Amino acid sequence: MIFILSCGVPSVRTTYEVLIVAMILMGLIMFVMPVPKDSRLRVYKRSLYLMAVSYIALGVYCIIKSYLPLELLGFPFLIAASVQVLLLGNAHLILVNPQKVNTKFVLKTAAPIFSCVLLFLVAECFCGVLTLDSYATMRSELLDFCVLARVIWGIVYLAEVIFFIHVFYESYRGAEVKVNNYLAESPRKADDYVRYSHTCAVIIGTIALGSAMTVSRFAVGLHNVIMLFLYMLMVFFFMRYLSLFYPAIEAVAPSDDSDDDLEMNHCGEATPGKWAVVKKMIEDQKLYLEPGLTVSSLADILKVNKVCLSKTINLQEGVNFGTFIGRMRIAEAQRLMREDRNRPISDIAMAVGFSEQSNFSRQFKAVTGFTPGDYRQSI
Repeated sequence: MIFILSCGVPSVRTTYEVLIVAMILMGLIMFVMPVPKDSRLRVYKRSLYLMAVSYIALGVYCIIKSYLPLELLGFPFLIAASVQVLLLGNAHLILVNPQKVNTKFVLKTAAPIFSCVLLFLVAECFCGVLTLDSYATMRSELLDFCVLARVIWGIVYLAEVIFFIHVFYESYRGAEVKVNNYLAESPRKADDYVRYSHTCAVIIGTIALGSAMTVSRFAVGLHNVIMLFLYMLMVFFFMRYLSLFYPAIEAVAPSDDSDDDLEMNHCGEATPGKWAVVKKMIEDQKLYLEPGLTVSSLADILKVNKVCLSKTINLQEGVNFGTFIGRMRIAEAQRLMREDRNRPISDIAMAVGFSEQSNFSRQFKAVTGFTPGDYRQSI
């Protein structure tokens, strides 16, 4: 998702230089950013390195581009923009569906780009180098092999952007289901940071395509300023994801569940009678109040298989793990409110296992139909 720049105008030159420094610095920061040595973070680390390579590649591209003329759909833009699509697209996709981003997937998404590079080089080899410095030239030479190769590549670039958007949100919805089957409290802020970063990347890609289709130096300079701001925002959102949410990374990280799936066939607690005993243990010991509760930690306490526990809850209760625990937490919160009407809602939220009052309020309304404040007034 790169843009074309010209160094002929001082204001454009300034934004260009700032962009080069900022991109390379942000890439280096991501490379040296300390990531705790935790197996759960291997997914995040891979994604972070992809982002770092993307930013450094962007900075290097800007340096090279300073010596090249401004033109419509030029080769430097096309190759750099396509690489950015692949790097940023996969970096965001890894966080929501790490199993998807394997060697086969990367080669599959890169194949159209490699084909376009080959087509472009063949066109230039047989037709010579053609500089498109205006739409008039582009229209007059539209049937030229070199021009067609550029247009086809531009269409492929746009198709790649749309493809990654589609795959990201499809995987994002699947990740939400997986997280809710793993965690007692849905980490909405983690979801938001990933979505915000992805949205920045999509806007950058759209603006970049606009930059590639203009020879107005003012427009290109303006695009640079907007994209620099968006790249900085993307770094902020991407890095904030790590500091807040370990469990979300663990929930979507790749794992070998083959043994768990085999054990599922022998789940004693899956029967209604056995499940009633397990459920009573959870209620009597108030295990659902444990902050940061996951299906793995609860399964360890109950000495059962985590896959069995999750699927049994889905089967016997008709809801996912997060909803099941949330309902019991809200019931306990209602009891505490009835016992002490003056107790702060934030205190009650913490007491029943919620790390954030906003999550507590959202789940409380989803279960009872009232906000915590409205419910307190009604009792």
